[in-house]
Parts: sequence; C-alpha cells; structure tokens
Amino acid sequence: MKEILLGVALCVFSLGSAMASTKQVLVKIDNEVVTAQDLEVALASSPFGVQANTMPEDKQASLRGLILKRLVGSKLLQLEAAARQLDKTPEFQKELASYREGLLYHAYLDKLRENIKLSPAELKDLREEYKSNVDAYKAAKAAMISKKYRAMRLATIKKLQKKYNVALHTERLKQGIKPETIIISGTGISVPYGDIIDAEKYPSLPEINWLENRIFEHTELVLMAKAARDDKLDVSADIAEYRKSRLPSLMMASLEKKWTSDEKKIKAYYDSRPDMGKVPARWHIGQIVVADEAKAKSLRRKILLGKSLFVLAGQVSIDPYGRSRNGDMGWIMEGKGNPKIEKAIRNLPDGKVSPVIKTAKGYHLVTILERKPGRTRPYSEMRDRVRQELINSKLVDFLQNAQKSHKVVWKVLGQQQKK
Repeated sequence: MKEILLGVALCVFSLGSAMASTKQVLVKIDNEVVTAQDLEVALASSPFGVQANTMPEDKQASLRGLILKRLVGSKLLQLEAAARQLDKTPEFQKELASYREGLLYHAYLDKLRENIKLSPAELKDLREEYKSNVDAYKAAKAAMISKKYRAMRLATIKKLQKKYNVALHTERLKQGIKPETIIISGTGISVPYGDIIDAEKYPSLPEINWLENRIFEHTELVLMAKAARDDKLDVSADIAEYRKSRLPSLMMASLEKKWTSDEKKIKAYYDSRPDMGKVPARWHIGQIVVADEAKAKSLRRKILLGKSLFVLAGQVSIDPYGRSRNGDMGWIMEGKGNPKIEKAIRNLPDGKVSPVIKTAKGYHLVTILERKPGRTRPYSEMRDRVRQELINSKLVDFLQNAQKSHKVVWKVLGQQQKK
C-alpha cells in the first residue's frame, strides 16, 4: 500500500493544475469516486493549502498523496457506515429531521426575498436623490430592500400563525417541566419542550425571558418550514448530500466508542509504550571543533587554566556556525544530536569542559551552559494524546480490512488495480 501511494503521489503531482479543473476520477471505491477536483478542494482547505505551491516538487507530491489517501479513507468510512445502517439510528434521524427543518426554513425565506421588488417610482426617487454617487445609490437600494424584507417577514409570520392556528403554551413553563410537554401546537404542528431546550444541558428551567425568545424563534422556524413543505419546496438533494457527508463521522464516532470506552484499554496502550510519555533531556551547549587531536588537547588545557572556551571558539573553531556565534550552539535535544557528543556530555557537570570527542567533523570540546532534564509524563497528562494515538493505530487496521470488502481502483496510476 505504501508503494502504491508513493506512485499515486508522483502521478497526481505530475498531472498538475490541468487536473484540478476537471472531473477526472483518481480513485474509484465501489460506486463512489474521488476526483481531481475533490483533491484540489481538500488541498486548498488543508493547513498547507496556502504554501503548497511554494513547496519543492517532491514535498508537493507527498502532500497530495497523503491527502488522496485520506479522501479514500473517508470514502471507506462512508461505505462502512452505510453498510451498518448508522444513518438509520433514532439519534441520527432526529439530527436529520432538525437539519431538514432548517433547510426548509431558509428555502422559504429565500422565496420571500425573491418576491421583494422596488417599484419604478422608488427606483426613480433613489436615482434622483443620489444622482452620480453610485455607491450611495446601491447602499440605499439595499437598505430599502432589507426594510421591505423585514416587514414582509413579520407579516408572513403573523399570517402563518393564523393559517395554522398556532398557539404558544408558555403557561406550561414551570420547574420540573417534562421534555414531552407540548409548548407549540397548531394544525399539523406539535412541538415538545425537549425539541426546543436540551434537558441535559438545562436540567433546571432557564431564565424565562431568554426561554420565551427561544420559543418565538423556534415558532418562526416551524411555521416557515411547514409553509415550505406545503409549497412543495424541494430540499431532498441537500438532505442526501448532508446524510452522505455525515456518514464518515458517524462511523468514526461508533469506532471511537468501541475502541476507547474502556479506560483500562487506553491505560494499557500507554503502559505498553514506555517512550510515549518520555520528554527528552535538552542541553544548551558551547563547543569548539578543530581538525586535529593535539590542538584539541592543547585548547582543553588552556580552558582548564582559565581561558574562555567561547573566546577560543570564535578564534579557532572550524565549524562556521559555531565560530560565528563564538561557540554558542544553542539547545540540542536528546536523541537529535551526535550520539558520541550526547554520550560524552550526559553526565558532564554544568560549566565543565568535556574530554576531547572525536567525530566525523573533527575533534570537539563541549561545555554545558544549562540543561533541562528529561522526564516521563504520567498517564494523567498524556491521556488525551494516548487516546488519539490508540484511535489512529486502530483506524489503520480498520481501513486496511475495509479495503478487502470494497473494490478500490487507483485510476490515477493508469491501471485497473484492486488494492
């Protein structure tokens, strides 16, 4: 799989910007596809989107390959969620119903806006008032349309309330109110308290004025949505797209619950990886590098007699960086520096000069200005990171198994390959 992705990355990059403007299919997963356009959109919205074009070609290729891999993973999660009918659960059906109401509400508002027109006389008055000031004319026209829209919206709400015989039962707003208590009723309308207020978030009755405002807002939503349904406004395509876009998240939520609901499993994952919580030691060092051992030993004797390592480094060090900084090399992290130097300074007291250290770059004399000892962070500090790494490791195995259940064809390679 890794080799395939490298080939994918190189092929994707070589196709260049022309690919981004097409619907070319890069990968087919059962009946789902990832197109060139999908890749470009994902790249643009990634944290690296802005600087992607300034990266070296190999870095761009690697980034595109990684994003393509994630898009394929998302499609696999989508297909697995659909196969397990995670979108049929009562919780998601409630979410979908709420989203549908919002779509219908906005569709009806859009319809109202379309009916707002300024009369020829109103337009004439505006043109005469602002004459050649085009920007002021446009602003005044927009303000007039907005005013008409607000008036029409309020009038429409009153009209719909009357049409659907809507009643607000605010007298039922008392401490101990149950989620199933009907607060808004009317012809074809029955809204319980639990649809307006989350009882878990607000176990006690909220402040009454705020609560009544929420009810009025919800009443407007319900009225407009019902009117949209009666006018047969169609939002089915948007609903289908929303359902499809949510499937990967539903699958991940289900998997995360399965993998991390047991705290003992998360702790066991941490315990089995002793390096996970390790914070490496860091040393702020000074250094001289010379070309032969005898000179290094001579310099060490001078330092032991009181000469400054830093003054000498600025005079004789063959390391250009160190010489330009008078031997101050800044901080090095355990495991990131030269192993021979790290071994020599690990137990070196601060302010002391090391024995001569031979490396491929020459003969070194090192001193430690200050240090930050390493430590191991306890599980309590690491818990969130451990949980995420456990999820990531499990997800890799899950997606590999999912590929066995779904036909994945990498068309970007110019081959009909099932992987």
